[in-house]
Amino acid sequence: MADTADRSAILIVDDDPAIRRVVDRELAGDHLVVGVGTGREALETLKTRRVDLLLLDIGLPDGSGVKLLAKCLEIDPEVAIVMLSGVDKADVAADCMQRGALNYMTKPFELDELRRTVSRALRKRAARSEEKQLTAWLKEEVTELRYDVQRSLRAQQEMVMATLEALITALDAKDPYSRGHADRVADIAATVAGELGLADEEVERIRMAGRLHDVGNVGIRDDILYRPGPLSNEERVHVREHVRIGVKILQPIGPLRSVTRLVASHHERWDGKGYPEGLKGEEIPMGARILAAAELYDALTTSRPYKEPLPQEKAIAIIEKASGSMLDPAVAEMLTHLVRDHRTLSYLHVPTKNATRREGAAN
Repeated sequence: MADTADRSAILIVDDDPAIRRVVDRELAGDHLVVGVGTGREALETLKTRRVDLLLLDIGLPDGSGVKLLAKCLEIDPEVAIVMLSGVDKADVAADCMQRGALNYMTKPFELDELRRTVSRALRKRAARSEEKQLTAWLKEEVTELRYDVQRSLRAQQEMVMATLEALITALDAKDPYSRGHADRVADIAATVAGELGLADEEVERIRMAGRLHDVGNVGIRDDILYRPGPLSNEERVHVREHVRIGVKILQPIGPLRSVTRLVASHHERWDGKGYPEGLKGEEIPMGARILAAAELYDALTTSRPYKEPLPQEKAIAIIEKASGSMLDPAVAEMLTHLVRDHRTLSYLHVPTKNATRREGAAN
């Protein structure tokens, strides 16, 4: 005989004392057997003690065993239930199985059949319990893994952004005239985006694109990028490659996919004469249209090797002239409004004397 702690607890619910005695005599050696004669007693027993297997008669004096089945499972969803019936009806058996019973036995039953049925039901219960435990464990592991992946992705993203920031800082250090250009474009573009009513998330995406819009300049030859004089057509084509290079740098970084799209389009024009794809009007992402206006304004109002900075009013006049051709009219109008309302950032610039204007500089 197995130890009490190792034996399964079986509750036989049948109003026939003879059936209860047979089950007790046959199974008591290997299991803890308790017998009751009514549904009410069965429910009370389930509430007060552990039951692994329930042998439940369909016809009870205080109600249907089929209806009682559901109440038993409400009390203990883990209990294994085998239905007992004096009638062999397939539709009744199917109904019981659909309600959660593991098996169905017809009385009178052979004792060997009883032992086999009880053994199978207990094995199913154990397997079901192990499966639930495994599922719960897997859910915990998946949840923890998801958190680990998210933490890892955040760490990778922070490392990538730190690397890109270092690259932008290095580019600024090489050219004192473009120093702070990325920060200014980012701030101006974010201000315009906010005033146009874009969502906070989109505003921050545009701000980040402003910081990164010229990262592709790392692949442009210094003798061309910082030359004060005019550029040849071939050299202009080379300078335009900074967009493609920037996209190539940013594209592998998953979290920056939407930012990369803005960087890719910030030199497109409202009239379709921009590059690299010649997008026109609303084909150009709104964030890229805003970046184009912010970059033009910053280029006009800061010192460059090839020009003096323009006063705000002259810069605004150029912005207004570019509205509808180079720039989205709505964006140009908002930028000019913000500048005249003194709601954009102001910067101090040291003008360069006798600057030689480089032809095609805005390209």
